[in-house]
Amino acid sequence: METLPTEFRALLNEPEGMNLGFRKARANYTFRELAEHCAALANEGGGKLLLGVAEQHPHTVVGTNAFPSPSKFEAKLDAKLGRHVPVEEYFHRAKRVLILHVPARELCSPWNFEGKFLKLDGNSPVPMTSLDMRDIFIREDPSDFSARPCEAKLSDLSAEAILYFRKRWALQPRKAHVAKLSIKRLLQEAELIVGDEITFAALILFGTSEALGRYLARAETIFEYRSSFRPGPAQDRQDHRSGFFTYFDKLWEKIDQRNDWQHFREKFIKYGIKTFDEASVREAILNAVCHRNYREEGSIFVRLFPRQIEIDSPGGFPMGITSDNLIDKSKPKNQRLADSLAKAGLVKRAGQGVDVMVEASVRQGKTLPDFSRSTEYGVRLTLDGRLENPELILFLKNLELADNPKLFPHDLRTIYAIANQEHLDETMRSRVPDLLDSGIVILRGTRYHLAHEEDGVLVGIPDISRTEYEGTVVRVGSDYCQN
Repeated sequence: METLPTEFRALLNEPEGMNLGFRKARANYTFRELAEHCAALANEGGGKLLLGVAEQHPHTVVGTNAFPSPSKFEAKLDAKLGRHVPVEEYFHRAKRVLILHVPARELCSPWNFEGKFLKLDGNSPVPMTSLDMRDIFIREDPSDFSARPCEAKLSDLSAEAILYFRKRWALQPRKAHVAKLSIKRLLQEAELIVGDEITFAALILFGTSEALGRYLARAETIFEYRSSFRPGPAQDRQDHRSGFFTYFDKLWEKIDQRNDWQHFREKFIKYGIKTFDEASVREAILNAVCHRNYREEGSIFVRLFPRQIEIDSPGGFPMGITSDNLIDKSKPKNQRLADSLAKAGLVKRAGQGVDVMVEASVRQGKTLPDFSRSTEYGVRLTLDGRLENPELILFLKNLELADNPKLFPHDLRTIYAIANQEHLDETMRSRVPDLLDSGIVILRGTRYHLAHEEDGVLVGIPDISRTEYEGTVVRVGSDYCQN
């Protein structure tokens, strides 16, 4: 591992931080101090530690005589830490610098030195607390929690919830036989009972209130209605601590009670759009239940406002998943639970369902689903129900009438960004050529625009009679399919 002069100068211009440390260490630096710093640095995501450079910014190179044999030092460090830390000897204007390239630790494998697990407090190593260690294993354990056996018995499961699952699964292709199976055989075929042991997935989906209170009290969903964003008690609240299948439909019905219509006109046609799209809301709730971290304390919260829904679920995104790649990447935290929801026909695949929400938002002239307030400890999804862009609704409806090629989620994201003159990311830019070829998008100067009537694309509904539509409301929105 060799550092180029340009890279070294760039390091000197960087402030000291969680992943970059500097120490003068002119004459000596104790091995213990260095090993502890390496362990802490690895546990914070890895980085570089430079010996022979002043801590104060801008950093000056003072040189170091510590650890005269880098190879022996590296071997000793590897032996004590049990991990390899490359040590590079670098000379800057004849002054010696040691650069330690500390890799990030692996999942659920914090580094320690002589049995002491460390983290960085500012730029100094300090011992991890028991809560720090617990958080690491809770957040990063890659095993499927929902597939684990629990202490619940068959009698702890709700017959109502099992019947709901049985009816839905029996409607799937080549699954009519499940309607006649015994409860135990049904759940075994669904892999919700393994041997004679009830899985946590079965408890989450079918458990009675008493069973969940006894074995997994955190598996609850709390609904709140708030008429404003002001703090204080909610105007309406319901706590659902029972099997998911006992309340999934009831939760939507509760939301739909306050789900009003928004209208706009185009010539003599009046259009109506529900504030909250049923398919999107159901997908958002399914995501929260399916992808939350059941090892962490905390409940799922569904907060309803007059024009907005916020859904909070404990635990951050899985490793490798961000708010930017949710449409393309799927990595369920609870695979057995996701598979069971797919068997019930509630999700098409064990994925994120974000594409459903994106498509509905764009086609209904609303803003895109927002995950920006998510953290490593929890995911927050905001669905904004306000009608923002009626023109985009009409544009997309006209494309359907004109028999244009099917638009995929990334096409719709691109159209949304162009309509709002927003930045196009790399994926969006890759979709632009096809949209140009199909005449949906045009280039004027250096900016892309949606094609309109003067560009050969008619916006609105052609060839309709005034008497056919006058006095009626054309509904816009996706119909949720109970298959």
